[in-house]
Amino acid sequence: HTLVWGKASANPPWLMALTDPVDFRAATLDAITTEVTHFAGRVDRWDVVNEPFLPDTAGLDHNAFYDRIGPDYVDVAFRTAHAADPSAELWLNEASLERGHSRADA
Repeated sequence: HTLVWGKASANPPWLMALTDPVDFRAATLDAITTEVTHFAGRVDRWDVVNEPFLPDTAGLDHNAFYDRIGPDYVDVAFRTAHAADPSAELWLNEASLERGHSRADA
């Protein structure tokens, strides 16, 4: 349901096997561009990044995207999705924000 999710089991094994940051970034951006472009005009909103924050903190989870693309991976994913379909709504999905955790502020 999402374009980028740091949970390793939510991603294709071939992507998680890419340890070179340049190759990982290129594959991630290509996947976002390909999927969003393919469905442009048919999907009007995208869950671009899913649960990027650590539980009960405002810090980003140091997942494969953080480690291989950098701390700006959320921004990079949103900019890539927007470039692929500027008319689509773009969303960040985060759990438990209604409980007043610092993630809501982040």
